[in-house]
Amino acid sequence: MKLHSSAMEVPHYLRGLRPRSTYVCNACRLFSSSPISSSGHSKWSTIKHDKARNDRAKSKERQMVSKEISNATQLWGADPKFNPRLTLALSNAKRASIPKIVIESAIARGQGLSVTGQALEAVTIEAMFPGSVAVVVECRVTMEYREGVNADQYLDEAIEAGAIDIVMDKKNRLTLFTDPADTKRVGETFSKLSGLAIEEREIFWDPNKDTLVEVQDEEHVKTLEDVLCALRENPTVQEIYLNTTESF
Repeated sequence: MKLHSSAMEVPHYLRGLRPRSTYVCNACRLFSSSPISSSGHSKWSTIKHDKARNDRAKSKERQMVSKEISNATQLWGADPKFNPRLTLALSNAKRASIPKIVIESAIARGQGLSVTGQALEAVTIEAMFPGSVAVVVECRVTMEYREGVNADQYLDEAIEAGAIDIVMDKKNRLTLFTDPADTKRVGETFSKLSGLAIEEREIFWDPNKDTLVEVQDEEHVKTLEDVLCALRENPTVQEIYLNTTESF
């Protein structure tokens, strides 16, 4: 630390010495300050978490596009020239940068085959995830948007066909619920009574309300998302059902 001296009268016995305008205190030390430099750990951690979140989103999108390709192929064949729904699904896959092998595998699954041409067999896996979350994974190893439709308009037809419930899904499509063994019969009967065409039939696992698990812990959510991401990367996985109140 530098201190400036003020003008003062010099004693006669010091007049042969050259006066100095400043001096440094022996008891002091020079110092300087600078901004605290970060090790970069916090920035890297943020980048890592952002990448993991983006990877999970891409994995989920890849599974949805793959399923749409399989459904379109199963309903109307594997030739895009005669299958507008498949053409649209392939266009979406290209826009989402879905790998070619994933697209080919999805088309093959829609025909009940593997990429190598082998017949596929259905396999159902039941497991428990961390935090007492039950999961059912359906595998096979080896949508037209409708407007102006109201579920209440077809309630009588649904009851007569033997459906348990009838609702509108998130895509504004009419959806009927039945017992697994009655799926085909109810679908065909409802189609005749209503004059509507069945777009797709699906058997899925619906958790009981008293077994639903609410996932609130952030670390628990991350663990579940990581496991689901890994499962969705497996081309044999068709569907994943959870007994959580949140959607993953």
